[in-house]
Amino acid sequence: MSDSSDYERLQRQHEESLRKRQRIVQSYPYFWALLGGTFNQDWMCDYENSWTAAVDDWIGNPAQNPIGWSRSCGEIEDLLQRYSEEELRGIFELLRTDIVPADDGLTHREWLQEVLRRLRAAG
Repeated sequence: MSDSSDYERLQRQHEESLRKRQRIVQSYPYFWALLGGTFNQDWMCDYENSWTAAVDDWIGNPAQNPIGWSRSCGEIEDLLQRYSEEELRGIFELLRTDIVPADDGLTHREWLQEVLRRLRAAG
């Protein structure tokens, strides 16, 4: 294979990855706010390495934003129903989040279930 065709293949893969990422961001804006906004490169410093504190801060007071709270629950429920563990892991990687559920002994599904449980408890 030539360098030119390798470059073109990589370019196509990159463009497809960007399209997939954009579809996820557009389909799940509240989920994206959690992963992209809260779990950025500094989240471990901001929340003393406590992902639950970061999630609780993201949830805030559902009474102040009931629509956002409801949509957040719906998006996470949809992700859990629609995607397998492997697909969820791919979504986390695609969104380049700095949260790694396995660091806490959780699968991506278990992590999302815990986020949903915390959301519901706050509401």
